[in-house]
Amino acid sequence: MDRAPLWNRVEGPIPTADGSWTLRDAEHGQLFHNSAGAWSESWHHYAQPVLAGLTRPRPDSTWRVLDACFGLGYATWAVLDAWLALPTAERPTRIEVTAFEQDAGLAAFWPLVLEQDCVRALRPLRDRFPACPAAGRARIWNGSVGTCHIELRLTTADFRTALREPDERYDVILHDPFTPMRAAHLWTAEIFKIYHRWLAPHRGVLATYSTSIAVLGALREAGFFLYRTPRLGKKRGGTLALCAPTELPGDPAHWALSPEDEAALRSRSGLPYRDPTLRAHNASLIRVRNQEVRDSSLPPRDPMGR
Repeated sequence: MDRAPLWNRVEGPIPTADGSWTLRDAEHGQLFHNSAGAWSESWHHYAQPVLAGLTRPRPDSTWRVLDACFGLGYATWAVLDAWLALPTAERPTRIEVTAFEQDAGLAAFWPLVLEQDCVRALRPLRDRFPACPAAGRARIWNGSVGTCHIELRLTTADFRTALREPDERYDVILHDPFTPMRAAHLWTAEIFKIYHRWLAPHRGVLATYSTSIAVLGALREAGFFLYRTPRLGKKRGGTLALCAPTELPGDPAHWALSPEDEAALRSRSGLPYRDPTLRAHNASLIRVRNQEVRDSSLPPRDPMGR
């Protein structure tokens, strides 16, 4: 099932352990964010890895962000909050965010997210948040925090429509759809190859919460170098994907994929979802990949991680 009708049926706000709140998908009973904290998840899996992996442009330049599945906006707000906390000499003067969200029904929650204490640095933007755009059209929102001008172009549409356009340039891509088992069509090798083409000339970074082996396989096939972000609560960490090997701050072992994941990537479990059309949907891609896995000459995944 396409994710648009699913996201129109939500329950909440639902409090999480760090004091921020999220929503629950009423049909599947799943939270949109980690129960350990919606804000903490966005900080651990998006803001901190982006700061660690991004080669900082000149502070007087424009930093460009693609938020592929805006949801409640936490990933974007966390990255903006981290950037605005940088020393003045390192802070950009302009940030442009291009965001896509397929369910217009979430628009009622967007200003409410900015009322929370965890996002208080961005509160000047709250009253300037745009009304929900019509399907397929962008609403442009402009605001400033201190000396930094922020522009958000928010489109109610499947972000894959943008991938069919001419090449773009981004410094950061935030990839935050539902899980691959529920939205395999949004985690394909073709999507990540386009991302790599858009990011590579500028040594940009991609961040996502997913550590699915099929997703890691797609990212590696696209040319990314993969790093692990810290675990949060009962869930594994996320993934930071860079266009070139980079010395990240702290202990290298902190960022390295586990030996078990590296072994799994060499098995048939590392085969990605594929969709050359950029138009397929979940069930069909899962069927195709399952058949490819069955037919593969690669070894099966070792359940002991050896």
